[in-house]
Amino acid sequence: MKLILEKFKKKIFWDIKKRYPDSYIIKELMIIDNGSQEFTVGLNEVYKDYLDDNGYRISLNKLLKLITNHFIENRESVNYNYIYPIIKSKEFSEDCPIELVKRKLALDLEIILAEDKIKMFEFCRKENNIDESRAFKAALANINNLNNELCQLHDDCKIFSAKFNNDCCSSLLFNFDFRQQIMNKVGNKFLLAIPSTTGILIGSNEKQNIMIMKKLIESDDDMNRVSSHVYRVSGNEWEYAD
Repeated sequence: MKLILEKFKKKIFWDIKKRYPDSYIIKELMIIDNGSQEFTVGLNEVYKDYLDDNGYRISLNKLLKLITNHFIENRESVNYNYIYPIIKSKEFSEDCPIELVKRKLALDLEIILAEDKIKMFEFCRKENNIDESRAFKAALANINNLNNELCQLHDDCKIFSAKFNNDCCSSLLFNFDFRQQIMNKVGNKFLLAIPSTTGILIGSNEKQNIMIMKKLIESDDDMNRVSSHVYRVSGNEWEYAD
């Protein structure tokens, strides 16, 4: 005996929800969510298939196979929850044999997207199936979920660095809270150095700080170099200070 439409909808929805807990129904549509993708199917169409077929279990298995195939075929090559903006020099991407997902930042610097693979960061490639607009938005959101503190290096000079060093240190410029700390400590016009991906230096806009920061750049032993320059930043305006 065939199920009536409303009972069929409830039954198949709960069976799908066992496999995909975040699935939901909007009017006549069932949206199956696997955490990174969605698949939408019309329940009336599924019910029609059920009426034309041999039974409920066959219709359910056909639907599950359809969903699985869709997710496999449209699987994205990156997890947007783990993408971050990494500041690198233009020379880095120019020397790279692979075309990377990037945007210009300022002067000789670029923003290159990278995915946190737990043990290492992997740069996002143009050849991958990536929605670049979504990826850059996700990267900015992800960097703003990180916390770090701007600490003064010495009492005699207003030069600061991040308290905790990691592969996203250079990207703290895009972190709203960190940028606010910069404003509070040195103002809207400040000196900036990014010797490596794990290092960032912020200084008050004073001439004597430029030479000190140049020496600090030279002493940075991280092999993932970014720039040997000291920049002067005022809002969205950048210039070389050295």
